[in-house]
Amino acid sequence: SKLDLSRSGRCGNRVPIHAIVMFSVAFALLCGVTTIYMSSFGISHLGADPTTRRITTENRDVWIPQVTKKKKHVTAHRRSEMQIPTRGAAKYQIKKLSQSTANVNPADKNRLFCMVPFIWRPTNLPAYHAIRNTWGKRCHILKFFIDPIIGDAEVGHYNATKASEINSARKANLTIPNDVVILHDMQREWHTCNSGENNRKSDETCRNIWEKIWRAWVHVVYGPTGGFRRGVAIKVHEETSFAFKAEWFVKVDADTYLFPENVARYVEWKKWSHDEHHYFGHVLNHRVSDRGVSIVAGAAAFFSRATLLAAADAFRRMPMENGNLEEDGICRDAYTGTDEVVTAVCLKQYANVTAEPAIDSQGREEVALFDISDILSWNRTQMGEWWYWEGKERFPCHDKGDCLAHLPMAFHKYEPQYFYDFEKEFYGCVTIAKKNDASLFISDNGSLASRNWPNFDMTYQYLQRVRQAMGAAGPLQDSKRSSDLSGDISSQKRKLSLLGSSDRETVQRKDRLYCMVPFIWTPKLLPSYHAIRNTWGKRCDTLKFMIDPIIGDEHVGFKDLRSNSTADLPEDVVVIYDIQRPWNACPMSEEGNCRNIWEKVWRSWVWVDSHGGRDLAEWFVKVDADTYLFPENFKRYVRAKQLSPDEHHYFGHRLDHRIDNAAPIIAGAAVFFRYNSWFS
Repeated sequence: SKLDLSRSGRCGNRVPIHAIVMFSVAFALLCGVTTIYMSSFGISHLGADPTTRRITTENRDVWIPQVTKKKKHVTAHRRSEMQIPTRGAAKYQIKKLSQSTANVNPADKNRLFCMVPFIWRPTNLPAYHAIRNTWGKRCHILKFFIDPIIGDAEVGHYNATKASEINSARKANLTIPNDVVILHDMQREWHTCNSGENNRKSDETCRNIWEKIWRAWVHVVYGPTGGFRRGVAIKVHEETSFAFKAEWFVKVDADTYLFPENVARYVEWKKWSHDEHHYFGHVLNHRVSDRGVSIVAGAAAFFSRATLLAAADAFRRMPMENGNLEEDGICRDAYTGTDEVVTAVCLKQYANVTAEPAIDSQGREEVALFDISDILSWNRTQMGEWWYWEGKERFPCHDKGDCLAHLPMAFHKYEPQYFYDFEKEFYGCVTIAKKNDASLFISDNGSLASRNWPNFDMTYQYLQRVRQAMGAAGPLQDSKRSSDLSGDISSQKRKLSLLGSSDRETVQRKDRLYCMVPFIWTPKLLPSYHAIRNTWGKRCDTLKFMIDPIIGDEHVGFKDLRSNSTADLPEDVVVIYDIQRPWNACPMSEEGNCRNIWEKVWRSWVWVDSHGGRDLAEWFVKVDADTYLFPENFKRYVRAKQLSPDEHHYFGHRLDHRIDNAAPIIAGAAVFFRYNSWFS
């Protein structure tokens, strides 16, 4: 009289049958009493609205529309035969976290789930390994979602739903790792199309990407069963659903290089909550005319948790009939490769959620859809309003160039080998200037890069701005997953150790100081350069020496870097090539050094602005080379005065000696200002 539960995963535990019977009776009585008690207070087990159902987790309740008409159970394999009515816009009530998140690490409260649609075949495996070994390490959770058909014509095709074929696939070196999820219910095979049916042509990969996307997101929320038990209240369990193991979610193409840490920085900067609806990325507007929606380009489409829950429920309930036809602007299953369009349509139709462009404060795109070496030089006026620009708000960078964010979230259309190059650029040997690394490229002017990038000078300068911005932003500590992020942590600790506890808080709240020193690169002045770098310059968040293109003196000779760029200058020295007035040759010899300081100062600030200065600091100072600066006291001063970086401030030693009621000036020894006070 004993029951063997080994098949249920209990590993051979035996339970007396009478114990099970007694427990069942007690449980039934308890449920009956509870139902009577709830009914006496007018409480329905489906919530206040009988057309909704409640998903209960430890910290929140999520109300999701419930189909009230009962249907016979239909398996997922026959779901394509079902006709499910469209219910219109759904209402979602998402209660905020009951527990305080004030002390939660930003990396832990903005965790990212990375979902990569994939085909498991030999030619794609280099991309799989490249993702896992580069940006995938910085996702909180990384999953590849594949079709059940794996392999190719050379090694053979295998159905991973069948155990016998899985064993054969292993012999063909097609073992499926733990971070790969098989979507067993896929109805459309990727490798064979029905030639002739509905004018379809046979091609290498059938247009099943939309089915793969919606099934993947339903799997993330509801698990392998997909939540397809019609007429049954479905509870999403926080302990098993991926939807509650991260706050933010991204569908990312396998040819996209992702910056997960910059996604966390972006939502922090926007002050967004994952309990709010957010559907964002590179927004395109060319389908508004025929589909009525803006879409997020599929290179990297981001969702808050609230929006993912809404999307998964919409996908679970959308009509399945006519799934063999191209999409038509209705939220339904479809034979289409334009998953971006149907996703946007479903979110608007069921949850009234629309796409939000991911751009920085200057209108620069966070997601690059094409090779960055090309996009950096694009001019909207010259190119005209093609689909890329259509309907976008116009920003100055659209015509000036450099219209990619300096804390980017994704670069699209890159082969796997480029992922390793980006790792070197932002996290590896390029960041530490390891010039003896034979794998690196050194340009004619001594610039160190992971490869000889197209349009090298422009691309190198952009990558340098990204490195600087990411270093200034600092690493995001993630207790769940180790991240090899940029930034000299020991240097930051050294700087903080010089300050008191209140001043450490000032630094940590990003009162960063950019120190700009106008300079002349001559042997006579080099002791000043080294003295600044070895003393107060170490306590600036960014230190740059701005020099004329003419270097040297009459003893060692003068060199014009505009025609001869072979000088080996330190990385903190910037050549202002556009200076028109040479410092070493004046119209009148009695003037000594020519009076070109104003041109050097204004051109220097223009350079700072065009090279990502706004991303590196909140406060800026022009400081003379014969001035000893106290950066830490500056930060104490703005804290004591409660000066906000969001307001205009221009200060220092004020002088009022100018005649004719001229405006007061700040003595040039050290001139401080907030970014917008100068660059606006």
